[in-house]
Amino acid sequence: MKSKTSFFNKTVFEKNIKLFWPLWALYMIILLLMGPLSMWSRYRTAENYYGKDWQLHMSGFLSPAIAMRPTVIIIFIMAVCTGMALFNYLYSQKACNMIHAMPVTRTQLYFTNVITGLVIMWFPQIVRFVISLMICISNGMTDIKPLGIWLLSSMAISFLAYGIVCFSVMLTGQLRALPIMYIVINFLYVIIVGAFSVVTSYISYGVDAIEVFLGIRMWEFSPFMCVLKNVYFSGTMKETKNDYYCTGYDFYGTKLIIMYVAVAVILYAAALFLYKKRKLESAGNFISVDVLKPIIKWGGGCIIGYLLAAFISDLLHTVKVNINFFGYVMISLFIGIIVFLLVQMLILKSFKVIKRNVIKEIGCFTVFMVVLFGGLYLNAVRLTNIIPDEKDVDRVYVCVDYKMKLTGDDIKKVIETQKILIAQKDKYFKHRDDNMDDITISYRLKNGETISRNYSLPSEHMKTEDICKKIIEEEKEPKNLLKYIFSFNPDEGKVLSGTAEEYDEDYDPTQDIQFGPKAAQAIYEALKKDAQEGNIQKYIISYLYDDSAKQRYNYNISLDLLVPAGTEMSDGYAFYEDRFPWPVNKIISGISGGYMLMDDSYSYSSYQTSVGFTFGPECKNIVQALIDNKIIDSEDELKIMED
Repeated sequence: MKSKTSFFNKTVFEKNIKLFWPLWALYMIILLLMGPLSMWSRYRTAENYYGKDWQLHMSGFLSPAIAMRPTVIIIFIMAVCTGMALFNYLYSQKACNMIHAMPVTRTQLYFTNVITGLVIMWFPQIVRFVISLMICISNGMTDIKPLGIWLLSSMAISFLAYGIVCFSVMLTGQLRALPIMYIVINFLYVIIVGAFSVVTSYISYGVDAIEVFLGIRMWEFSPFMCVLKNVYFSGTMKETKNDYYCTGYDFYGTKLIIMYVAVAVILYAAALFLYKKRKLESAGNFISVDVLKPIIKWGGGCIIGYLLAAFISDLLHTVKVNINFFGYVMISLFIGIIVFLLVQMLILKSFKVIKRNVIKEIGCFTVFMVVLFGGLYLNAVRLTNIIPDEKDVDRVYVCVDYKMKLTGDDIKKVIETQKILIAQKDKYFKHRDDNMDDITISYRLKNGETISRNYSLPSEHMKTEDICKKIIEEEKEPKNLLKYIFSFNPDEGKVLSGTAEEYDEDYDPTQDIQFGPKAAQAIYEALKKDAQEGNIQKYIISYLYDDSAKQRYNYNISLDLLVPAGTEMSDGYAFYEDRFPWPVNKIISGISGGYMLMDDSYSYSSYQTSVGFTFGPECKNIVQALIDNKIIDSEDELKIMED
């Protein structure tokens, strides 16, 4: 006996496929151009490019067909386009009433549109997989496992993206509101964290906004960003004497995809529940779920109010208008209330929103923003005052002019400097419109965690006051200065050759003198000796000295060196890791898990590098080395180049 219960309507499905065929056809074309076509082109030109051993590189030819990042971006765009097409009837009262008057239940309509959307997204992916598979087999490529993983991953990510779209559909009543809601769901966590980070950075001293932003975990609440960063293939490379090629791929993100598939199932179920409860007259409303309206008004007002207040305050600082914390709160409240009223207008579809109940709600909203700011302020003050115990620190990276790695007793110097900086934070805010210099401090704790701070203070304070004296003295130390010049311990390098370039008063090169290993070694030793005697320091970190440091010679010397394998290299300055999620950290305690990196990188194989430096009249050892090796006849040939 045939069941009377059905979750699928064949007529609606066929109508959708026929009506929206340009959508899935365009998607298929994009997928084929992004993957198989590029892979086929590589096979066609492989022998011309790689020679007779081109088969060694066949695994590398798979890369365009399994590239996940472009796949994820296209999937998330395609998902919202598909949802807007299939559920567009919910955004017009006439179409909505007509569709729901037909002999088809909401459950049938919902599941039919879900199945249709998934078919529209999955079918082109399957076609791309089949064509890619045929290209590989026809060219002798048998390791096609990555293609299968790509297909399953793409289908799972499509399932997630379309689930978010279906959920967004049921929260909105206007077609233009759907993509907005879709973006908000995908980036709401990022937006909230960003607002928290900006406000914390603005009202604290030394706590950088990007550091706070990257230090907050649980990025899984931002599906698009998390999938984009964590789901990918990594090639296994093999190096021979004459070649370097890919031998296979490792896939990352399996557990994340499984988790998101489970989340998608919940979203589909929630969307069905909302659809069954949806009022037909909600078509045309900006938000179709009443409980969301105050959340959007209050949340939007707070986030936008705080962010724009920080932007406006910084803008005013550029024209020498100092905004204190009270002024910042007032600007935040003003903008927040305006945003609150604008959202109210969208919800009511009317400009007449100033009513007694709305005024009361604005009063409560104002109190909420003030209390929230108070909590943010207390947290910012706490983060500002965090200083690690010396016994807990393994090493510290500090930078005023250049990055240094300090250990042992030198750690205490940095901690003392940080205490001075925190003690004078009010002076910093008073002079925040002046020319600023930065000092970056990044502690590596013995438990593997990180505390990083970036302090800005007026340039004249850096020069004349006793704030960074101990750090600057460390910068003058020969061992630190030479490592900065060479990017590694200079005693570990082998000198090969060098070049001396002479400039005229307009800094145009007039001659280029090349010299061999003997002269290069002599200049190399002279440079180290001038550093030991304190002669070259003023020409490297010259702004700390008087005007005599500007009297450099019109010569720039470059030394070519061979760096041995395994040499510890300096990266030159701090940088931020470009992967999600960052290692687990505790923003509550003000400690990060390594997201702000100032660590040294490492040379895994020997390579040749060139190191350049300038010098001046006090560098007697370098000058004498140039004369002894007949690069110049006398010091009289060296002209002063005023900065």
